[in-house]
Amino acid sequence: MKRPTGGSLATGGGSSGRTVRAVFASFLALGLWCAPTTVQAAERVVLITGAFRRSIPIAEFETLASTGQATGLLGDLLRLGRQNPKQVSKLL
Repeated sequence: MKRPTGGSLATGGGSSGRTVRAVFASFLALGLWCAPTTVQAAERVVLITGAFRRSIPIAEFETLASTGQATGLLGDLLRLGRQNPKQVSKLL
């Protein structure tokens, strides 16, 4: 059985495939090298359902995870939802 000669972009064969891969690798390396080193994290979790919108600070989730005690709005929501804070803290 005779194989086709020459490369194609889809199969990555031939010199054009190598060139495309080299260019892609160069752009990827440049992008990683120029990427910012800072990281942004959320400060709040926003719950939205219909007209209901509440924002809960991440610190309240941290307190729940470390102590098993729900405070602030998170505590209120768990009470309204009849959820056990200690059980919820195991999920965090």
